[in-house]
Parts: sequence; C-alpha cells; structure tokens
Amino acid sequence: MTLLKDLPVTPEMIVATARSWCGAPFQWGAAVRAGCDCCGLILGVARELGLTTYKSPRYGRYFDTRDLLHGLSQVCRRTELFVQPPDALPFWLKEGDVLLFTIKRRPQHPAIYAGKGRMIHADYHHGVVEHELGDAWLRRLWAVYEFRGVE
Repeated sequence: MTLLKDLPVTPEMIVATARSWCGAPFQWGAAVRAGCDCCGLILGVARELGLTTYKSPRYGRYFDTRDLLHGLSQVCRRTELFVQPPDALPFWLKEGDVLLFTIKRRPQHPAIYAGKGRMIHADYHHGVVEHELGDAWLRRLWAVYEFRGVE
C-alpha cells in the first residue's frame, strides 16, 4: 500500500492543502489549522505535506523581516526577485509558488499562488482566504519562491 507521505508532492497538492486551510482564523505567530498568520500558513502547509520539520521562532505582530526571509529559506528557494514590481502577472508563475509581498515597503507577507490569477493567504481581518491576485497585490510583489522537494 502506498501512503500519501510516500508520494511526491506536486504543485496541485500544495494548492489543495492550502485551500483546505481556508476559514482558519488569523493568529499571530501560529502555524496550525486552529489559527495561523501569513507565515504560519506557508509553514503549516509545508509541514502537513512532509516538506519540512522546521519550526519558526516565536514572534508577534512586529517581527524582523530577516527572520521571515530566514524561515522562507528553510522551506523554499527563491526563483525571482523583482527590482520593480511587474506590470502584469508573470506568465511563468506556477500553482503552489510562494509569493512574497511588501507591506509598508518591507517584504513581509507571503501567500500561495493558486493558479488562474488567484492566491491563498492569511488576512488579518478574515483569516485564511482565497481571492484574485489583483493589481493592488501585484504592485507589491517582491519575490517568488518555490517549495523545496516539490516535483
């Protein structure tokens, strides 16, 4: 019998797992279905799929961007860094890519690209949600990552 953990992780599995987190409430510094923040969603999905055992250090609402970038580097590899935000959605984005956006001009908000111009992320007011990756988000796109260990 083949166990799920023995199967290779695909981009579709990342998106399906992230979608299954939709509705989870927002909670600073957490990475579980009972509550998570934007970084916790990325880490929780990666852990659930067996891509990492990394546990981020405790942090609250105000965290150091270097800690976020270090945490992302533990579960992802950067594939693109934008000097200026792109004018349009990059054609090469793949389902399951991790998008890193700037907030107040600092890279600090990751989301998972769900394909077809949509993203899944943990929103402070609404918890984990999926919605269109519109111009307002595109203007703040800072980098694109992909999960390590995905085929």
